[in-house]
Amino acid sequence: RFEEAHEMVTLINHREKLFAMKETEYPQLYTTEKSFQQYALLWSTTSSFLMDLDTWRAIDFTDLNRDDLESKVGKWHQSLARLSKAANLTDQALSVSQEMFRRISAFK
Repeated sequence: RFEEAHEMVTLINHREKLFAMKETEYPQLYTTEKSFQQYALLWSTTSSFLMDLDTWRAIDFTDLNRDDLESKVGKWHQSLARLSKAANLTDQALSVSQEMFRRISAFK
């Protein structure tokens, strides 16, 4: 949806140019998008870790793909390290981020 909004801004700005109007700026779109991306990253990282953890616990240890596991855990760890320091997350989201960071660190 953000992509659609950016396309609409481009279209509106193009039409404003056609009528020799000053282009309208939409800083709130970029602020909202950045904020949303942090929550989306928190949601997807937490969800992926918990689902994969259940899968990994359900299969035989020798069937685990070590490279895939290390890659995913490293990526999640890095994402949550950044999120746990984000200044614009709500207290609840920050708490979730820090707890998941702790859990992934313990899993490593």
